[in-house]
Amino acid sequence: MSSSSYLIVLSVFCILVFVSSEPCQYQFTVDGDAASIAKCPSFDEETGRKVNGMENEMYMSRERINSVAENFGREMNKLENETKTLREWASDLKSDLTGIQVSLNRMTKIEEEVVHLRNLVSGTNESLTPKFAGLQEKLLEIVRDFQKQTTAQMSSFSSILAKTTDMDQTLSQHNGRLSRVEETIGSLGTLPNRVERLDLQEAAQRSDIASLHGEMSDNKQQTALLTATVESMKNTISNLQSKLSDLTNGSSSPLTRDLDERLSAIENWQREQVRNDPSSPVVSKEIQELKEKMGNMSSTVARNKKQMRQMYNVDDKKFNGLYTRLENMGRDIERLKRENNV
Repeated sequence: MSSSSYLIVLSVFCILVFVSSEPCQYQFTVDGDAASIAKCPSFDEETGRKVNGMENEMYMSRERINSVAENFGREMNKLENETKTLREWASDLKSDLTGIQVSLNRMTKIEEEVVHLRNLVSGTNESLTPKFAGLQEKLLEIVRDFQKQTTAQMSSFSSILAKTTDMDQTLSQHNGRLSRVEETIGSLGTLPNRVERLDLQEAAQRSDIASLHGEMSDNKQQTALLTATVESMKNTISNLQSKLSDLTNGSSSPLTRDLDERLSAIENWQREQVRNDPSSPVVSKEIQELKEKMGNMSSTVARNKKQMRQMYNVDDKKFNGLYTRLENMGRDIERLKRENNV
């Protein structure tokens, strides 16, 4: 009986554990990869499994209650049968005690007759002694028979006392069983209230599941939007990196290399003119135009830096660090090209 009570308490505890649910959290990493967006498992399937487990536990609890009730009925039948047997033993004991009382009364009467006869024999003549010899022998036989009957009845009485002791032990065991059955019934009395509370909790959780399902749909839409935004940002950063590489790396920009070559040729021509005619000032319009183009390129680079800072909302220190990294990346790319003859 105690094992059944323990199983019922354990089943209720398992039901309470299954009812608890974990919150679903979305995590977003800034790798730009759509696969790095962690999604939660299907909440509906997990909750369905928990609800099915709870229903199975409730069904098993009802089966255990029915089993406990059947065991209790069998124990009560055993107790009634043993009580009936105890009553029969008590009736037999009462009959034996009545027989002993009757035998004691008979013994008392025989003792009175023996005393009366002894008085008669002592008061008569000696010639009466042979006449009463047979009577005395009969009286002795009666006394012997009575002693035998008394001994048998005493042994029967001892066996009845032993049976009574066994019945006392049996009654003590049944009282202990009844106490445990009462405790089990008392614990089962609170089970319907627990089942009602679990039903209320299940209804509340179903409403929570519905609201969480709506939130999951909204979160999926937001996740798709964030994924598209990340892809757009990646494309924008790639374009900006290529533009910055063209604007900042003189060795990698065809326009810059062309300007440098033209500027070098003009400077060589100026030096040749000065060498031929040192007194004539040489002011080349083409050199001035090249200087203006270089200034325009510097202003364009500065303007692009400003636009990038405003676009990504970063301070000058962080942007300069990013810009330096981009320049270093451009130099490394050019170095690899030269090493591989690309």
